[in-house]
Amino acid sequence: MKYRIPMSLRPITRLYNQYGLARELRRDLNLVVLSVLFGMIHATITTGPGLAGFARDLGAGDFYYALLMALPVLGGTMQLAASWIIERTRRRKKWFILFGVVQRSLWLLIALVPWIVPMVPAMLRLWAVIALVTLSSMTASFVNVGFFSWMGDLIPLPMRGRFLALRLSISTAAGVAAALAASWLLDNIAGMAGYTVVFSIAAVFGTLDIVIYLWIKDPPMEQSHSESFAVVARRAVRNRPFLRYLLFWTVWAFCWNLTVPFNNVYALGPLGLSFQAVTLAGQVAGGVVTVLTVSWWGRHLDARSAGWVLRRGVLIMAGMPLLWLFARPGAAWPLLLFNLGYSAANGGISLTSSQMLMTSTPPRSRSLYVALYAIVTSIAGAFVGYLAGGALLELMGPLSFTVAGLTFDRYKLLFLGGGALQTMSSLLLLPLLPLSEEQQHADR
Repeated sequence: MKYRIPMSLRPITRLYNQYGLARELRRDLNLVVLSVLFGMIHATITTGPGLAGFARDLGAGDFYYALLMALPVLGGTMQLAASWIIERTRRRKKWFILFGVVQRSLWLLIALVPWIVPMVPAMLRLWAVIALVTLSSMTASFVNVGFFSWMGDLIPLPMRGRFLALRLSISTAAGVAAALAASWLLDNIAGMAGYTVVFSIAAVFGTLDIVIYLWIKDPPMEQSHSESFAVVARRAVRNRPFLRYLLFWTVWAFCWNLTVPFNNVYALGPLGLSFQAVTLAGQVAGGVVTVLTVSWWGRHLDARSAGWVLRRGVLIMAGMPLLWLFARPGAAWPLLLFNLGYSAANGGISLTSSQMLMTSTPPRSRSLYVALYAIVTSIAGAFVGYLAGGALLELMGPLSFTVAGLTFDRYKLLFLGGGALQTMSSLLLLPLLPLSEEQQHADR
């Protein structure tokens, strides 16, 4: 019987045929796609509403939830050490797999915290979770640096945008299924047992994601001539395209982390929505839109430019925070519409960010550039953004008032203010950003 290529993989096969890829490279890229199916299950569970509910049930308020999100970001600064080790040893595959397995396996311990950590003193369990999530983030540094460096050498540049888009659309489908399953489990398994089950599942599938890379070829890394991070950093400071890229995405990360991570807290708390409702209106709706739009973004990213994609993504996203004006207890539709529009725009924006990180960094010492980018965006963007969002919510307290029939609370004010800041900063910084392929390679 003749083997038939699954429908979901036929667009990738056509892409391979278009560029005449060798059989071995096709096999490696297929494994990259396969691995992310498992990885998306892990990411969906560990970053979705389950974590927000877990923190809430462990006694976390808005600021402690922000702290749970923020402290692991500091673990991302380990990417400097990770990049130094990778560049010196030239063994990125080894470090990627070793620390990747450790990082994903730590979620088994997180799943067991309610059973192995005593309830007294108060907040001990929450601090145990914060410590383990932070440690997981630190080990993930080797995964992040290694992946971008590895894929930058493995995926041919002319097809990179479309391949990453197809990979994202396929993996998002797995994320949708995982989100539905996780929300059903959390709604139907009472107490801490539900969190234990879903986080254990995340650990298993996340580990499988990393193990698959054992069979993927690691191309030879370009010789860095044993450069120190200080030398690379000085060269990066003179690299105007990279600096502009770094500035834009740092500000973007700050605005995003100031508001969006608190959507699930708002939905599960004041709005009183169930895990399944939040998942359907959030991860599932967003995942479906991403699958439907990301290939379109990827084609235009390859055929036009990063600027063409980014401008349109920013414009779509600009009006989304206004939907929170209509949020009220029991109503899931504002969250649904927000995630539909946000995901449609974010698919293109995320692809642009990944593409520009590869094209605005030179092959030589790329992992060090990636580490520099990660450190700055992690501290100035994510860490400060999380804490600022949590602190503002705590400072506003039980604030509530009505204007023209619309009720405003502290969450709505944060979402509207953060959305306005993101839109204005994007419009101001877009003209400075190297948006064409020629600009991205200039001044190196």
